[in-house]
Amino acid sequence: MLRRRIGRVALALIAGLAAGWTLPGCSAAPSSGRANAGASNEVLVTAVDAGSVIELKVGQLLLVELPESPSSGRVWQLVRRPDQLVLMPDGNKFDQTEAQKAREDLVGTQVLRFEAVGEGETILSLALVRPGTGLSTADERWMGQIRVR
Repeated sequence: MLRRRIGRVALALIAGLAAGWTLPGCSAAPSSGRANAGASNEVLVTAVDAGSVIELKVGQLLLVELPESPSSGRVWQLVRRPDQLVLMPDGNKFDQTEAQKAREDLVGTQVLRFEAVGEGETILSLALVRPGTGLSTADERWMGQIRVR
């Protein structure tokens, strides 16, 4: 069952990469990411955007918003650093809605920030891990192809 899940994630990433490579420069190319209503220089992506091509402009911030439960002891971390000539990590935070705070809920959202620093393409690969224990095949994953123009 785990192998099927990993296979589906890999297949989605490969399909996204193939779609991006076969449509260079085409404005109709499938891409993900929504401009954040609060700031025009921010692009917000979530778990449903995994495997997508995410297009940014130099200087924009990419916000990756993923569900997290601190009580589980797991946090979202980079599997490997993206090409830092294209995309630089710019911090992260744990966030909760007002309703979650009022209920003293142990579930919320981790927001990871990245800055588009130069033109190019890179892969952003994240995993929900227990810090200090290393990567496991059972860890939940999120990957996206980042294209900066």
